[in-house]
Amino acid sequence: MVQIVPHASTPLYPPVWDSGLSLRSNFDSRPLLAQLYVAFTEVGARPHDQSRLLLELDRLEELHAPTYRHCLRVGILAKDIALFVQQDSGTTLFVDPRATLLVDPRAALYAGLLHDVAKDQIPIELHEKRKGWTDDDQRCIRTHVLEGYERLKLRYAFTAEIVLLHHTFQKDPYPTVLPDYLHPYSETTRKLIRGCALTVALADCYDSLHRLNDCCCEGGDLTPQEIRAQMLARYPGQVEMLGKLFDYKVL
Repeated sequence: MVQIVPHASTPLYPPVWDSGLSLRSNFDSRPLLAQLYVAFTEVGARPHDQSRLLLELDRLEELHAPTYRHCLRVGILAKDIALFVQQDSGTTLFVDPRATLLVDPRAALYAGLLHDVAKDQIPIELHEKRKGWTDDDQRCIRTHVLEGYERLKLRYAFTAEIVLLHHTFQKDPYPTVLPDYLHPYSETTRKLIRGCALTVALADCYDSLHRLNDCCCEGGDLTPQEIRAQMLARYPGQVEMLGKLFDYKVL
């Protein structure tokens, strides 16, 4: 059976939660960055790629550090999920209604890091809103997917394809109208794009369920057991996979 240590020695999730959308801004990003560089090494990321990826997040870090750290955690966690899927011979690859999907840890890491890159265009008031979310707020937040795709597609086409799909697996998917693929990908490559997007979606949802507001879940402050139940309810097609990810402490 595969032996996976999903995170570096510093816990990915600190005892006092640094929410992706909380008002708390006094957390130190350096431990997360240290874990990120370990993740870069694990997937064989080139130094040039590492610098470019972090440069893309510079403005978001300046605007709202908790959302920046959310991106770091989602990237690391998406890599961990993809590694688990690849290494555990008893794990069935992600399956959606159309196909068995493939995963790649490096692609998942890159897309996880940049999945919310365009949230640097979201007003700071909305980043820090903790309750009373409106339909207009949701519409504003949802613009980040297509804006991120447009920003990334010329320099990081494959990552952009993954980012575009990371909210399409939920019960209320968006964007509802998707652009055509940027290139004439093979069917195998398309399965890889969707598999990595689902990996990022799971990591994003898991991290977001820890946030201290009612955007995703009324009341916030969920227990670990409640977070597990929420994940299983939100992704009913991935129950077996999620069970393993929780049981083996990847999540």
